[in-house]
Amino acid sequence: MMKVIEINGKKYPLIIERKAIKNMYMRINEDLCLYITCNYRISDKQIEDFIYSKQKWIENKIKNREEKTKKGNFVKILGKEYVLIINQGIKDSCSVKENSVLITVTAMQDQRIQAVFYKKLAGMMMQIVDEKKNRWNQMLDDYHLPYPNFQIKKMKSRWGSCTPAKKLIVLNVMLMHYPIECIDAVLLHEYVHLIVPNHSGRFYQIIENHMPNYKQIHALLK
Repeated sequence: MMKVIEINGKKYPLIIERKAIKNMYMRINEDLCLYITCNYRISDKQIEDFIYSKQKWIENKIKNREEKTKKGNFVKILGKEYVLIINQGIKDSCSVKENSVLITVTAMQDQRIQAVFYKKLAGMMMQIVDEKKNRWNQMLDDYHLPYPNFQIKKMKSRWGSCTPAKKLIVLNVMLMHYPIECIDAVLLHEYVHLIVPNHSGRFYQIIENHMPNYKQIHALLK
């Protein structure tokens, strides 16, 4: 659910996702949109109180993002910063070099630039999934379960989703901005949903058995 919240005289988009979890979480995306994940029973007033209790942290986060933007174009891929170079040409393309990302577009439009960039990241991410999935496929073998199919796309409020009935795992391409361990942690999370469809104690026990530092890795996404 998309809303708008005012912080220190400025308005920011706010997305709230309610699900069966105990705690409330907040993160700020690259587009300066606030994402709140909380339990179904949490009221809008409680969410607002939570946000305003974190106002100083939010202001610092937003300030850092804005200052980096003023310094020049850059992007993060797997936790590393790259210089972003954008040119106009006869064909859309994106290449990742040692320290730079070169994007060529037929029209200098933000929407087109982002589409070309995230198409490249989606391809890179699928290669990572192909490398990581074998370990988690072996986990499914222990439960005599079939292997899933994968989709990678830009998602507004989730890092991943799993539909056991369709044997489908969807991952958020925005994970490519974070260290590769984060992709593996979210991949494991969705794999375990093929075994346990809810967030029960058994669900997290299976995760911790296979990735003892899961909580520390997942904290990087908040």
